[in-house]
Amino acid sequence: MWTCSITTKTKTTELISNAHTIVRARVIGYENPPAEPNHRYMGIPESVIKFEIEEQIKGAEILPNILWVNGYLSNNDDYNDHPPPYRRVRPNGRTGSCIANTYKQGAEYLLFLNDRYSPYWDALTPVNEQLHSPSSEDRWLRWSDYNKRYDNVTEMPNENTTDRKLVRTNQIAAYLNKAEAIEILPAID
Repeated sequence: MWTCSITTKTKTTELISNAHTIVRARVIGYENPPAEPNHRYMGIPESVIKFEIEEQIKGAEILPNILWVNGYLSNNDDYNDHPPPYRRVRPNGRTGSCIANTYKQGAEYLLFLNDRYSPYWDALTPVNEQLHSPSSEDRWLRWSDYNKRYDNVTEMPNENTTDRKLVRTNQIAAYLNKAEAIEILPAID
């Protein structure tokens, strides 16, 4: 039995800064199905899944509407079984391969991509998590978007938390490449 071995563990907040691009994308189906449909391999499969990008959250260059990711289709949901911010990969990535490589057709995922537009760059981390529907209410998406915008928030904000306690406006403006002050985002429950 193979086990995952990592020398440094990426902190959840580092996912945002280390990711080249972050997108919310919906699975369309196979672009290239697996040669052996009933067999699943550990690691990165040769089969390719086609995603439609619903929203680009981070990234300097504008991506086309379609993204191709190596993986397998599944009929099952694979939501992370921990509260956000997630500190480890969803259950499929804890079965020996160290990465989650299955995706449910029609489901949305939050993909943290490297410079080759692959989510497979940091073992055992939540780089390709399935979003709950509707995605606008998914706490992982909301935490990731909030954290990207507000520079390394360590906890989900709630009704008792104000943005002024969490960040400094000049850091936000510099991060977003804007000269003007940014309006305070309403608290996320």
